[in-house]
Amino acid sequence: MAALVVNEDFDLGALRRTLAARLPAYALPSFVRIVPAIELTGTFKLKKHALAQQGYDPRSVTDDLYVDDTSRQEYVRLDLSALRATAGRGAAGCKQARSGQSRCSSRIAGIPRST
Repeated sequence: MAALVVNEDFDLGALRRTLAARLPAYALPSFVRIVPAIELTGTFKLKKHALAQQGYDPRSVTDDLYVDDTSRQEYVRLDLSALRATAGRGAAGCKQARSGQSRCSSRIAGIPRST
């Protein structure tokens, strides 16, 4: 997951295209979270623990969340139905690397699969 502070001119599609052009597929962020500010410690280190604990569950996170839809090659808003579809694949954000191996982010706990 990438947490970003952006301005009103931010173009999520341009970010996805730029990252896809410069990074291998396995290195693209599976999730993007738009935050109002990045919290820092007194020694200017990122406070990542809180972001990691909150994860990317739209039921508990108020920030804008997006998931990489590899079939559409764009980030799409992550709502509960999109989260269920992601959980239904078995793991969140699985991607195929050029080597053929898959890279998967952490499993989503407590999200029922859609029927």
